[in-house]
Amino acid sequence: MMKEISHTPLSNNMKFIDMGLMMMGSLHPRSNETTRRRFCSVFGIEAYLCELLWYELVESGWTRKAGRTAFRKHLLWTLHFLRSYATEEVNACHFHCDEKTFRKWVWFYSEGISRLDAKFVSDNIYYNHN
Repeated sequence: MMKEISHTPLSNNMKFIDMGLMMMGSLHPRSNETTRRRFCSVFGIEAYLCELLWYELVESGWTRKAGRTAFRKHLLWTLHFLRSYATEEVNACHFHCDEKTFRKWVWFYSEGISRLDAKFVSDNIYYNHN
């Protein structure tokens, strides 16, 4: 039986923190600052921003395109990929899935993120030519 997907924002971001720590293999409690710093270094953004991003993807209707198989962990896979840009094979090993599954979800959520409102995603790139 599949777990029901929560399409509402959490009152706190512990779901993403716990999931991220488990993916990082860091199950032992650390100080809040250490946990925050490690999470950011692996996923590129803080856990509360992951929750906000998840909420926006849900509100935009993007997660419904995946049906009952849209999970928060796939958003974390995507954020890690965008942060590290490692090969599919490396990431699939890291997240204990096959390459096809990893590719499917990373590109699904990458497209969803890119379609969010301009207040979240910008195509303006500033180059400093000094």
